[in-house]
Amino acid sequence: MKKRDEISDPNSCLNRAGEDETIFTLRAHDIAFPYTVRQWAEERVRLGKNEPDDEQITSALNDAREVEEQHLGEAADAIYAVLGLVPAMNAADGRDGFRYFDFHAYSQTMEARIAI
Repeated sequence: MKKRDEISDPNSCLNRAGEDETIFTLRAHDIAFPYTVRQWAEERVRLGKNEPDDEQITSALNDAREVEEQHLGEAADAIYAVLGLVPAMNAADGRDGFRYFDFHAYSQTMEARIAI
């Protein structure tokens, strides 16, 4: 969830937390964000707190996917810059093929684990 949405929604996790309740925040720039969010979602489902298709779980997994794609894009851009290369575009979808393939394969594996 975006910061602005979390703050403005009176029913958000942040706003429902008690004044003295401990909370844990992950920011998108944290390289551990995608893995941590997926593990949290998997554990919630395993414990029976959520179903795999619950909005809370699907929203979290979408956030993890979005952040992971951003991280992979930044990594690919850095690699291309170091090598002095221009990324080749995939004509089918207009995305950088390296970024899309790595992200897609990993996210499909993690989401399959959560759905079991």
